[in-house]
Amino acid sequence: MRQLAGYADRISAKPGDRVGFKVSCDPGVAAYRADLVRLWCLDDHRDGPGLQTEAVVAAFAGDYPGRSQPVRLGSAMEVRHPGLAGHSWFSLTLSVFPTLHSAAVQVIAATDLWQMRLVDGRLDCVTAVGRLALEDPLPLNRWTEVALTLDSEGLMLRAGGQQASALFAPDGLSEDDVLFLADAPEGGAGFFGKLARPRLWSGAECLATCDFSSRMGSITVPDRGPQAMHGRLINMPFRAVTGPDWDGSAQDWRVRPEHYDAIHFHADDLADCGWQDDFALGGSPWPAERALCRAAAYRGLGPDRIHSGLAAPCAARGAGGLSRLVCHIHGLCELPGDEPLQPLRDVSGAGAGTGARRSLPQPSPRAGR
Repeated sequence: MRQLAGYADRISAKPGDRVGFKVSCDPGVAAYRADLVRLWCLDDHRDGPGLQTEAVVAAFAGDYPGRSQPVRLGSAMEVRHPGLAGHSWFSLTLSVFPTLHSAAVQVIAATDLWQMRLVDGRLDCVTAVGRLALEDPLPLNRWTEVALTLDSEGLMLRAGGQQASALFAPDGLSEDDVLFLADAPEGGAGFFGKLARPRLWSGAECLATCDFSSRMGSITVPDRGPQAMHGRLINMPFRAVTGPDWDGSAQDWRVRPEHYDAIHFHADDLADCGWQDDFALGGSPWPAERALCRAAAYRGLGPDRIHSGLAAPCAARGAGGLSRLVCHIHGLCELPGDEPLQPLRDVSGAGAGTGARRSLPQPSPRAGR
């Protein structure tokens, strides 16, 4: 069972660059220790030379309090703007291309007052006072025009040729000045599929017209509306994908960007956990070292590989029942189960200070390796 995980905020660095390390601990891990070590050999095979490391002095070395940092999975688009508040009536239209029907809730659009969702492929809208749903599921891998309208006659939901209405209604568009696409504001209800051409109205007033065909290399989605309610993408959804008007005449989005005006979202996308730094390496020249964290934990922790963010850390059971985590910038390693961390031994036979290069013993030949 994993006890802690971590990652670095850079995939590579040169001497003097700052590298921040972010660590999250499971409940019950009160503290961990961070040290800097030079990793000479990571071959822990029984016929290999074994793990060989060398301790290095580092300013950040020491004990740190354990804390849990959450991970928000799933790509989404967030719009935060004061112009979203104060609207009792509104209409939201967009094109939806679902790629997965699931019993799990998939939010297409949401604010703090309502959510438009897919449940088993069926479109619905939930508010604090009720639920409005369509009978037939939306077709998979096909575009469907969807609209949610709140006006003096109540709440109305439309998709393709289907329509449903109710007298109950949310208390307006939003109170927290926030609109999310492809997830709920609190996360955990991501959408699998493509969205295109979201437009937001309040009566006859256009509030927002998001342009998914512009700034393809950015996490910012420009709004062509009068209030500039630009969106921010979370967890790097797939951009420049075919939209409702794509007819095959252009195979390059740069030739006909209006044919690639969609974004493909996934409920399991992850670009950056967004964790805060726990300690950092940098500010002065440093060798190509790695950070080693030893978490205070119980005995018997089995190895558990963890891939998170830009670094590739892994947890393993260490000497004295201490959980240990290696945050290294290139590649993945595992610490052997019960072997204590040892400084590098001179395997070449040359004494210290001779200037001889270190060499590692070759593993014995073994069938099938």
